[in-house]
Amino acid sequence: MMAEGYAVNQAAKRVIKDVFVPGITAQEVKDIYDKQASYYDEMLQNSNFRAPAITLEEVLRRVPPEKRGQTRVLDVAAGTGWVGRELHREGFRFINAVEPSEGMIKKLRESGVYTNDFMEFIGTGHSTVPKDTYDLVTISSGMGEGHIPVSGLDDLVQVAKKGECERDCFFTVISSFSKGRFHSQYVCFDRYQWLLLPL
Repeated sequence: MMAEGYAVNQAAKRVIKDVFVPGITAQEVKDIYDKQASYYDEMLQNSNFRAPAITLEEVLRRVPPEKRGQTRVLDVAAGTGWVGRELHREGFRFINAVEPSEGMIKKLRESGVYTNDFMEFIGTGHSTVPKDTYDLVTISSGMGEGHIPVSGLDDLVQVAKKGECERDCFFTVISSFSKGRFHSQYVCFDRYQWLLLPL
């Protein structure tokens, strides 16, 4: 059993290594995720990959149970919907998704927990996601080359509801990937109530 767990963990590391490489294009990333969609959840669930779990923990820490049913959530780079399924289990009922991979979004739709979905890339400047709509925007491992570029932050800011900046508006965001390394920056969206960008 231990050898099987090790093999799954190694496979998950290969998946991550395959899609987070310098110079990879958005189309190449989409094609890889399309191919992996059928086994993606099983592989990552049995690995040490914790980004979706960390996203869930952060959301639950910030949104009290009594507000979850009314909180409008946008799950960006939603993949197969792991974060959305867990949020739904915790009482969130209005969850939309953005995901460019057709294979991933097909799996996401099977979950039945998303109110709506948008099969598109974020950061192109042509997003069809409604502006000034969401109380909470989540991203789990969606930033980087071939994924959501720094320009995608403009799209995300526009879809978040306008409101007062709270202490929780400061987050570390992967802003670029160059020469084989991630570079981070701190961002404060002082016009918006919620913008959660866990790594």
